Amino acid sequence: MHQPTLFLVEVCATIARRTGDRALAVAAGDTIVGMPLLDLHALDDACAADAAGVAARCALRGADAVYVATARMAHATLITLDRDVLTRASAVAAVMSPTDWLAHHPA
Repeated sequence: MHQPTLFLVEVCATIARRTGDRALAVAAGDTIVGMPLLDLHALDDACAADAAGVAARCALRGADAVYVATARMAHATLITLDRDVLTRASAVAAVMSPTDWLAHHPA
């Protein structure tokens, strides 16, 4: 699984905001960092430039464009429930809903 480093920040922030439990947020971050099948990709200059281009071309929010750019750089399919990303990013990246992905990859 490929994720931008932004993923770590977003998960920890969401848990802290929604639960008020800072220790749980930190523990979740530690768990993410320790996941053996997770490849975190830094938001370096190349990724940021690609994300900016994706955001402009596809009219996506900034964070969404970072996820699309990460998928592109990893030559991976982006799995998302976000309708804007599904419809707008399909012109520049492989994008699927979880349901569609599962239909193409039966167990």
